[in-house]
Amino acid sequence: MKADANKDVRVECEECGATGVYTGYAEAVGHGVECRKCKGSGFLTFTLFTNRKQREDVNFVKVPAIENPARPPDSTEPVPPPATITYAVFLTRPLPG
Repeated sequence: MKADANKDVRVECEECGATGVYTGYAEAVGHGVECRKCKGSGFLTFTLFTNRKQREDVNFVKVPAIENPARPPDSTEPVPPPATITYAVFLTRPLPG
């Protein structure tokens, strides 16, 4: 992985094994096609994540019911509809992963 001054990160394309050429079931023996995911470059470019950006146009966020702290994780009750929390509360939640 290589990071440049703009915080862009290049990673190998997993679809083509960083070759830029994909071979699959439809290709004849000895034939390949330019990888559609990396457009033949063999790599993908991502911007390095530094922090979550904020939105000014959102006041409320629906979170999956399974993450609803009011519902015990081992509950056998039917899954209720998504819970709604304020955007301010959403911003205080830890980032997953």
